Amino acid sequence: MVTIRQIAQDAKVSTATVSHVINSTAYVSPELRKRVLASVRELGYQPSALARSMRTKQTKTVGIIIPDITNPFFADVVRGAEDLFLQEGYTLIIGNSDGETRKEEQYYRTFCSKQVDGLLMVVAPAEQAPEYLRKHNCEAIPVVYLDRTCRGLRGDGVMADNIAGSFDAVCHLLDLGHRRVAIITGPPQLQNARMRLEGYKRALEQYQVEVDNELVREGRFDV
Repeated sequence: MVTIRQIAQDAKVSTATVSHVINSTAYVSPELRKRVLASVRELGYQPSALARSMRTKQTKTVGIIIPDITNPFFADVVRGAEDLFLQEGYTLIIGNSDGETRKEEQYYRTFCSKQVDGLLMVVAPAEQAPEYLRKHNCEAIPVVYLDRTCRGLRGDGVMADNIAGSFDAVCHLLDLGHRRVAIITGPPQLQNARMRLEGYKRALEQYQVEVDNELVREGRFDV
């Protein structure tokens, strides 16, 4: 493994100069910078991610916990996040919870122990937010919840306007003359499932159509 000392010897500069060039911590003349970078390329130097993270207090990694990567929706979410983080020099680590709180917690604790710089989470269905998320220190590791949340969960989130989306979809069907409009919701523990049902009911109410409970069925959202 090539070291900074070897780079310094090859470029005929001090180890401090090499460090400044690699980490952009101080001004180095263009001539010396060029010599250092040439040695870096020629010797194939790779900076130690561990050493850098200890110095900067950053690991340049972000964890994302989703229910199932084979679900096309979550696959698109991961790909979008990965592309964006890669542009900023971060690596995305993925965990599949299968919609199970137990597995979700395992990945959560693993990512926290690896000191990721942030977490993205699509929470598993639950009646109440699990204790480990309610007690999470967002100042230590920021968390952004994606697509859904559950009762008792606080924090930043990126969500669709589920009420408006459901309302507009049902209104469209009602405008076409349909009056027996059914809805398949997700698990009622999930806020987005409850919001979609709310939008459905608001649309029926606006068109003075009575809610038929036989046309309201619960689904799983494929976790």
